[in-house]
Amino acid sequence: MNKKLYVGNMPYTVSSDDLRKQFTDAGTVVDAVVISFKDTGRSKGFGFVEMETEEMAKKAIDLFNGSDMGGRKLIVSEARSQEDTVPAAAPPAPVVSAPVNEEPKEEKVEEPKAKKETKKEPKEEKVPAEE
Repeated sequence: MNKKLYVGNMPYTVSSDDLRKQFTDAGTVVDAVVISFKDTGRSKGFGFVEMETEEMAKKAIDLFNGSDMGGRKLIVSEARSQEDTVPAAAPPAPVVSAPVNEEPKEEKVEEPKAKKETKKEPKEEKVPAEE
């Protein structure tokens, strides 16, 4: 078992010191950290606690998983490594192809309409009638 624990669903007001103090009931806490946003410093509502031994880590899970902290039910479990949770590279995109049994559809292209030429007939000149 891993000695590092994930602690989730914490109240946003909990500090790393609060987390450390809470988990000392299960044994010696090597490290406790609440994860926060870099730009605002506001807690993300989860953190990590590292216990001195695996036995202490197991005891902490048994004591605190599902327990109440500031009106919220804590989630305490064995922490996973980042390699287990974040893929090294994006998975390849699925291959998409046209259905095999369908003929490709022809697109209808309209040709531009030619301008209609209007024929101008020459004006007839009126010749005065001879009397």
